[in-house]
Amino acid sequence: MKTYLIFILCITLNLTGFSKDEKKPVKKKEQKAKSSSKLFYKKAVKHYRNKNYNLSLYFLFSLIKKNNGVSKKENKLLTRLLGQTGTLPLYLYDPELLEQINNPYISLHLANHYFKKKDYKKSMAYASSVPDSNKFYPEARLIIGSTLQLKGDPQFKTYLKQCIKSAHKKSGGAFAKKFKLYYDLIRENCQINYARELYGKDKYARSNAIYTDIPKTAFSWPYLLLEKAWNYYQLKDYNRSLGLLMTYESPLLASYFLPEAEILKALNYYNLCLYNDTAILIEKFFKVYKKRSLNLRSYVKKHKDAEFYFNFIDRKLNSKLDNSYVKSLKNQLKKKLKVNLHYGSYKKTRKEYKRLKAKGASKRDLEFLEFTMKKMRERIGRHVQEYFYYFINQINFVASEMFNIRLEVISRKKDLLYNDKTLVAKRARGGLENVNRDTDEYFFTFQGAFWADELGDYSFGLKSNCKEVDKNNKE
Repeated sequence: MKTYLIFILCITLNLTGFSKDEKKPVKKKEQKAKSSSKLFYKKAVKHYRNKNYNLSLYFLFSLIKKNNGVSKKENKLLTRLLGQTGTLPLYLYDPELLEQINNPYISLHLANHYFKKKDYKKSMAYASSVPDSNKFYPEARLIIGSTLQLKGDPQFKTYLKQCIKSAHKKSGGAFAKKFKLYYDLIRENCQINYARELYGKDKYARSNAIYTDIPKTAFSWPYLLLEKAWNYYQLKDYNRSLGLLMTYESPLLASYFLPEAEILKALNYYNLCLYNDTAILIEKFFKVYKKRSLNLRSYVKKHKDAEFYFNFIDRKLNSKLDNSYVKSLKNQLKKKLKVNLHYGSYKKTRKEYKRLKAKGASKRDLEFLEFTMKKMRERIGRHVQEYFYYFINQINFVASEMFNIRLEVISRKKDLLYNDKTLVAKRARGGLENVNRDTDEYFFTFQGAFWADELGDYSFGLKSNCKEVDKNNKE
């Protein structure tokens, strides 16, 4: 009992036994902290007014980190800053720090961050916090819809519809061209996700109807040709499928090489029992495309630095590129909107750096901007690098599938030989009678020239060669 009383007494003395002189250092420390916070905020505001947005962000985040939180006026400034810089600079900061801030820009950034990490619970929580009045609301709905779609939750349709409707509305009210393109791309992604869901449920005609609603001028349209072609293939309309794939032969789409399209071409010919055409296509792939992909693989192995790949966006390297696939990928990347938005953020930062350097800014400020630009280059470069690796993996997948189709062709030919059968005799290559068309469609003969308004509307007229006859009784 005595020990207990002494312990209490000691605690009491420690809490109340400060003299006036002992309290002074604590007050001075608090005053110094407040003064430091005011200084950080003043610098952030000053740089914002001088259009030094990245430096302003640096001082503002330093303040937020110091105070373990953000005030209302600081958050308001943060919103203005991120409206100028975009979300790219947020990759410089620790997600745990960002989680302390209730801000739509940061919520969207964290939603994307955790979606890529497959932490869907956190991703949905942050996406749900973006209000419908915010300009990023359509993308937030896309993230929620995509997450629910992956989980097999039928509620995904509701969010994709909200995405499509809000993106359409905000696109109509956008003044800057890049924001209009951004909203159009978000809307298209929501439409595509819904169309893919219908494809997965064998509703191919309905899936194609959604794809048809997306205009030919859309950024995503060249890639949709392949998805529409798969729908026609599943509907057994092999001629339409081949016609869509032929669109990639147009000079306007010369930079789009999609390895998966080669598989689909081979499968269409195979299902029409045009085995010689199938074999020719497969041989062409192995002789031409596979060889070039090996060159691309060695190119990627040689260049591993992320900043090197940033140069594909920042500089004109066409004169230095002798690999046709590298050129093709470079041209495709230049048309990707997210890459362009990130690159736009980088150019603004570079402009800010040059301006401050010319004015004789402090070494610390310039070093921070140099560090920021380096991280931005690496981020954009890694995105490009990942696209290259994805392309290589696609080539390898196609090579494997092409080999399997080749084996099937050999097997079919052997079966015909062993059964003393052959396919239908020589015939015309095709005609309009073999083309399926709707009542409001008209067809004209292709004369070897690609017209812009005709792209995506081609169809072959090949007759199926699958009828078997006895070798001695050819038709």
